Amino acid sequence: MSKIIKNVPASTTSSIAIVASTAGAKMATPDIDAVVQEKLTEVEKLILSLGRRTTEQVFELGELYAMALAMLSSAQFEKWVKLRCGVSPRSAHNHIAVRNHLQEWRDHLVDLSAGATVLFQLATAQPEQIAAAIELGEEKGRLTVADVKEILAEGKEDKGKAAENDAFFAGGLAGLKGLIALKACDGVKLFPAHVEAICEPIRVALGKKRVIKEQLYKEVLDGARLAREELESLALFVNPELDPRLSHRPARFPKGSHWEHVSEVLFKLGGIDAWPKSAGVRGWLELEVLPVLEWVTSRERRPKWPLPDKTEVAPAVLELDDEFDQGLLVDALEAEAGEEAGPSRYQVEDVPPLAADEADEDYDDEEDLEDDDDYDRFGEPEAAEEEDLAGHAMR
Repeated sequence: MSKIIKNVPASTTSSIAIVASTAGAKMATPDIDAVVQEKLTEVEKLILSLGRRTTEQVFELGELYAMALAMLSSAQFEKWVKLRCGVSPRSAHNHIAVRNHLQEWRDHLVDLSAGATVLFQLATAQPEQIAAAIELGEEKGRLTVADVKEILAEGKEDKGKAAENDAFFAGGLAGLKGLIALKACDGVKLFPAHVEAICEPIRVALGKKRVIKEQLYKEVLDGARLAREELESLALFVNPELDPRLSHRPARFPKGSHWEHVSEVLFKLGGIDAWPKSAGVRGWLELEVLPVLEWVTSRERRPKWPLPDKTEVAPAVLELDDEFDQGLLVDALEAEAGEEAGPSRYQVEDVPPLAADEADEDYDDEEDLEDDDDYDRFGEPEAAEEEDLAGHAMR
């Protein structure tokens, strides 16, 4: 025989159906004594008697669920609310959290008519966050879930910044490792994002009929230079320079490695002189640049290298190691442009002798040169001797 519950609002119909179907059955918890069972029955009736879930009633439900939890173990309570009240244990615990953590601000929240979901979110906040949310709700006239989530997110960000600041004061190897971990954490997020920002305009350009080299270069220039420096900062240590006149530089990736190729691609994208001529730009972007950069941003565990091994890509300009190579490069570029190469920008310090050493054997020292009347220091006949020879020839 089914049990009929009168004067219960229609909003609780689903709960009543569940309870009515089990009203004649006892809970499968024989260890609960009769006194507790009687009290639980009274609490159950009060819960089901509540109608529309207003802000005030969310607090009242929290009180009732807390009363039941005080009489039962955690496992018994979860079974009870599910079988007798028709709600999930999580919902019951959320109501209890509202009752426990928001009691101080109950009147303010009732005035704002805050919904149950808003209260559940707010119950996880810190006191200063709750106060900020109420202040915001009073300014706007209402408080939404989005408002509460934004305030909670700001709190997490501030907490993260505080943790970072603490890391900058920690000493020893542990402190150093902490700083390195912070850098790696930020770098692993930012570097791929910057590489993807380079890929986007390249994809757009390739989708058009004609790739305008100069326009695309301006779009990727800064991003490519930044990404290359980020890559070196994240992955390479400092290579000490023995010459005190030169600055220390980052170490290099192993020659022929895939990451060396990535670094070279970023280097070329950052300098217009390294790009192929306009006719070859599309092929270079499609077959080398974009596949390599997408390999960098891939989320696969072990992405496959997109280029054939030992592929010789014909770059317009290679990365230069020293000033001498740079001088040769400038001359080569000028010659390609049809300009006359200027004077050599770099001279060899040790110049080999133009004649054999035996040429100086006739002159042992400077006195021999001064005593020779036939030749001056330039090896030419003296003026008087020339006149005598000219007169003799006339006679």
